Amino acid sequence: MVEAGDRITSNRLTHAEGSEFACDRVLLGTDGATTVVGAPAIEKAQARCRVLRHFRGPKIDVYTYQSKKATHRWLGHRQDLTDMEVVELEVPGLKTTKAEAAPKPKKKARAKTEEKVEEPKAEAKPKKKAAAKPKAEKKADEPKAEAKPKKKAAPKPKAEAKPAEEAPAKEAEPKEE
Repeated sequence: MVEAGDRITSNRLTHAEGSEFACDRVLLGTDGATTVVGAPAIEKAQARCRVLRHFRGPKIDVYTYQSKKATHRWLGHRQDLTDMEVVELEVPGLKTTKAEAAPKPKKKARAKTEEKVEEPKAEAKPKKKAAAKPKAEKKADEPKAEAKPKKKAAPKPKAEAKPAEEAPAKEAEPKEE
């Protein structure tokens, strides 16, 4: 729903920037107390609009991919758009509304009931830098400690082979005849 003075963004129109045009497809009109509904549009109703600018919308990235086909591609798209302002709404049976010469304020200004009392700001204290630690000085007159040779690991004693116990030999049993 729009009113006179509202700004609308739509797909790119063929009208030049700064020109005015009439939009004759008004679907619904109201003046607060009375509402007129069209089926599908209200007859002899129109909205006069002024083209403010033509521009392009944000870029939309599209990635297409087909698995197991080694096919993929990147596409980009920016929609062409038109920014326009509704100057006048004419709906039969309703009051005609025209946009004011001055643009509408977006936000209402609040009345200030109390004045701000400025308090003096405390001065920032300078930060103290940490005292620099003295670096360890190398003593040139002291000899360096000698590196100790590494001990070789003693070989582990191999497990002694146990003598195999001799199993009693089975004697062949005589066959019964």
